[in-house]
Amino acid sequence: MRCSAVEKYGGQEDRAVQDEVREAALRLLDYQDRSAGELRDRLKKKSYSAEDVEETVRALQECGLVDDRRYASVFAQSKIAAGKGRNYIVGKLREKKVSAEIVETVIEELMEEEDELLLCLKKPFLYAVCRTGLKSAMRGNPAENGSFFRN
Repeated sequence: MRCSAVEKYGGQEDRAVQDEVREAALRLLDYQDRSAGELRDRLKKKSYSAEDVEETVRALQECGLVDDRRYASVFAQSKIAAGKGRNYIVGKLREKKVSAEIVETVIEELMEEEDELLLCLKKPFLYAVCRTGLKSAMRGNPAENGSFFRN
């Protein structure tokens, strides 16, 4: 995919450095999708200047190769499917430098209070099913079968 915004740079003297930063960013994104903040941090750890990193990330955002909203949505959907709750997802997205505004918007779109309640109820039940089997877990005698009904 070619993107003219990725190829626009200032003076010719910066061209080689900008190309190097762009290639490093594309390699990181090729490995896995990343938030803009996470990509900035990874590029700065490679000793690129903050100015070069910022220009590259901005160009990648203009192309749509870096999109915090898309990243947060895909990340949250995968964690919800894995049974993770709101606080876990919010914390992980904040660690990945996604803005609080985007995190809240995505969480509100994807999760309702009922979803979170169902997650809380499912976990102990699934644990009991894994330990004792479905029929035993449904009997509800916690002393004998370790079902999800605990005192």
